[in-house]
Amino acid sequence: AGLVIQPYTARSSKRCGTCEGCTAEECGACKYCLDMSKRGGPNTLRRPCVKRACLRPLDGSQPPAAAATPRSSPPRSPRVTSNWTRYVDETSGKPYWHDATTQKTTWDDPTTSKKRPA
Repeated sequence: AGLVIQPYTARSSKRCGTCEGCTAEECGACKYCLDMSKRGGPNTLRRPCVKRACLRPLDGSQPPAAAATPRSSPPRSPRVTSNWTRYVDETSGKPYWHDATTQKTTWDDPTTSKKRPA
């Protein structure tokens, strides 16, 4: 019995197109919205807006945990400073910050002082 190598098959869920998540408006501020080519992004993430998670996928898969309880912003990470909330990008593992008040998103930590030593 040798090592069996399975070919890579991309997982893709089919959206129902009719649930509250599928019909929601895009927020325009999350990392996925900012990545979209129609907003000037490089379109490398190729994911829907965090507000547009399907609640009833047609392929029988379970909806994301965040979609089970719809929120006005992405799920919160443990670290919240002022209006900025820190999240971790699922693809790259890098942190990013979102301000729910201004709907701004940034890869740079806005909660740290960027003063240069004299």
